[in-house]
Amino acid sequence: MAASSVVPAGSYEGGGYRDREPPPTYDGEDPEMTFRVYEKNVKLWEFETDVPPTKRGIKLMRALSGVARLAVDEMSFEEITAADGVSQVMRKLKEYFLPHLEVSLPRAFEQAVYGAARQSKEGFAEYIARMDRNFTRLSKEGVDLPDSAQGYIIYRHAALNDAQDQRFLVWADGKYDRISVVKALRKLDKVIREKGKSTFMTEDDSYKEESFHMEMDPVLKEFLEDDGLMESSSTCKKAI
Repeated sequence: MAASSVVPAGSYEGGGYRDREPPPTYDGEDPEMTFRVYEKNVKLWEFETDVPPTKRGIKLMRALSGVARLAVDEMSFEEITAADGVSQVMRKLKEYFLPHLEVSLPRAFEQAVYGAARQSKEGFAEYIARMDRNFTRLSKEGVDLPDSAQGYIIYRHAALNDAQDQRFLVWADGKYDRISVVKALRKLDKVIREKGKSTFMTEDDSYKEESFHMEMDPVLKEFLEDDGLMESSSTCKKAI
């Protein structure tokens, strides 16, 4: 009979070991943007777990990988298995990543204000969510951009083509506060996803010049009626 491999005590699922209370994993990548989130997750895990304090440090260390694991590899057994083992592991990680954490504010500012523009395959909903995350990270660093600044930055990086920009200006009514900008971009997102002859964009992102059939696009029709832009089919074509 073949010797069985040593497996930690715990539950089994599908023939493999499954930790019932796994600590958060962390690889140390992009620490200036990820370490604070990881630190919060560790605190939440400590609050919820029933793992004895003397075993928490080793469980936390085993969940590390990459440069994060290298940062704690020289810790002694006594440090890791002490009652405050988690605190000691986190202290070691903070010391290792301190140079990165000190530049977290400039990095957050760069991403929020000068970050990547919306990509061609990135929908407006995904783009808005990404920008909101950037603003949240910047706020955690102590910088709260005014609502008007957030709105204009979102508009500025939305990468609208000429036709989209014209519709945006009409729907936003010349306003660049966050609420107005997000509302207008979401209208564009709904319109672009509409199917049929009334679809604004072709697969190669060029706009159709053929006649516009309002009955094929009830969503856009409602938007134009709400904004007083559709008095007739000819007026609608001019607005578009």
